[in-house]
Amino acid sequence: MRMVVVDVGNTSTSIGLYENGRVSRVSRVKGGIKEEPERCAKALREAAHGGAVCGAVLGSVVPNVNADWIQLVQREQGGCRLLTVDATLPMDVTVDYPDPSSIGADRLAGACGGVRRYGAPLIVADFGTALTFDVVTPDRRYVGGAITPGLPLMTDYLYERTALLPRVVLEGPCPELGRSTQQAMRIGAQIGYRGIVREIVTYLSASQDCTFTLVATGGYADWALKDSGMAFTFDPDLTLFGLGCMRKVMGMKPTVVILAAGMGSRYGGLKQVDPVGPSGETIMDYSVYDALRAGFGRIVFVIRRDFDEIFRTTIGARYARAVEVAYAYQSLDDLPEGMSVPAERTKPWGTAHAIRAAREVVDTPFAAINADDFYGRDAFQQLASFLNTTAAGDAAKPRFAMVGYRLDQTLSGHGSVARGICDVGPDGLLVSVTEMTQLVRVPGGVENRDDPERPVALTGAERVSMNLWGFTPALFDALECRFPAWLVAHADNPKAEWYIPFVVDEMIHDGAAEVTMLPTESAWFGVTYREDKPRVVEAVRQLVAAGEYPEKLW
Repeated sequence: MRMVVVDVGNTSTSIGLYENGRVSRVSRVKGGIKEEPERCAKALREAAHGGAVCGAVLGSVVPNVNADWIQLVQREQGGCRLLTVDATLPMDVTVDYPDPSSIGADRLAGACGGVRRYGAPLIVADFGTALTFDVVTPDRRYVGGAITPGLPLMTDYLYERTALLPRVVLEGPCPELGRSTQQAMRIGAQIGYRGIVREIVTYLSASQDCTFTLVATGGYADWALKDSGMAFTFDPDLTLFGLGCMRKVMGMKPTVVILAAGMGSRYGGLKQVDPVGPSGETIMDYSVYDALRAGFGRIVFVIRRDFDEIFRTTIGARYARAVEVAYAYQSLDDLPEGMSVPAERTKPWGTAHAIRAAREVVDTPFAAINADDFYGRDAFQQLASFLNTTAAGDAAKPRFAMVGYRLDQTLSGHGSVARGICDVGPDGLLVSVTEMTQLVRVPGGVENRDDPERPVALTGAERVSMNLWGFTPALFDALECRFPAWLVAHADNPKAEWYIPFVVDEMIHDGAAEVTMLPTESAWFGVTYREDKPRVVEAVRQLVAAGEYPEKLW
């Protein structure tokens, strides 16, 4: 497994190749991608060394350059996937910290790499712009540490804030006595930082009542600690190694596939870009916001090429600085080899076909959602947890999930709706999904009027699919196998749609998949008809007022 690993610090960037548990071809670029874009691009090319890489891992403590790195990696490495590291990911250590989101990616990578190479308990001292100490307990819990200004900050500060003190070169042996200002400052830096390390390690060890292995990394670690008498291991590429290890342990963050190709024939207009929030947010903005805070790491929009430009500029652009964004295109002629579009066919093929359109750009467990449905925070959190654990595990058959809402909470007051009605077994597994396409509210419950002469009565308490699914890439193989037969069976119906609940139901009955139903009490609402919009705007306003969302998302 060949991967490019990138450690973006405040004053420099390290780039290398992770392959078979080893880091090689390391380049260090002083400054960053904004100051040295060509040097960063060259370092990426040199790391890959002309060979194919399966992905890239970014550990960054400078969030405002992450989008630049995503674009650079995609350009230089042929669009390969890039994982951005944060504390939401599964890893070699358990993060036991009050605010995990505040931990720098470099600190997490160092802890994971240190545990993988040296075991636990462990303290990692990283000599960067800041000198950080990270503590991993014997049971592999990351519990925090300490931070102090780094060597360059101290020496540069003295140079910049005094009239006579020179800039110090931090290299070479430590003199016995400072016989010049330069020598005196080098003694203060080297011996002083040895004292800092010794005292902080002693303090942290006493606080945890434990003896730790000390691993030092970063540009000045060996210079500062060599001949200090302290027991330590110098590992210059520990952070890059840790980034590579994290990719192997965690896989990639799950992806969100957003089905946005429909123009909304009943609603009229491109409803995906219609604002409903107090600062002009769309329903999709809230879905992306909820997905990112639940731990999803990539967004794939399934759209049509005829509104590609407006969609990218009005929707995709607002997310690109926060997350990797990719596009797939649903088109009528995207059919199995040897099959063609019937002359009378103008209607899209349906949600299963829309998900199939993403087969070339999705290689992780993923959620599939409608662009114009509001799903709620709890729904995304449940699905992310499932995709990071159950779906990612080894199993004899694929494990999928569906988030289930109460039917009576998903109806429109302005016309019929289509819903997948779920039958769930005592083990929480989905038994079947029955697609009902003419559901309306009636006194005392709900009716499905697919056959107006024989309406089906429902209570409203049934759990329904709102097209919030959790899948693995194994679904794409199933779609490829099942699509030709569906096309043949519906060749005489130019308006037939291939719904994803149909496919899931077939797979359950064939024993080809297990599907867990995740019940949620999250509020669902959507704009099926134009008249639904005022209700949605008011529901969003109430959620913002309750503190569930900020006034301005992006």
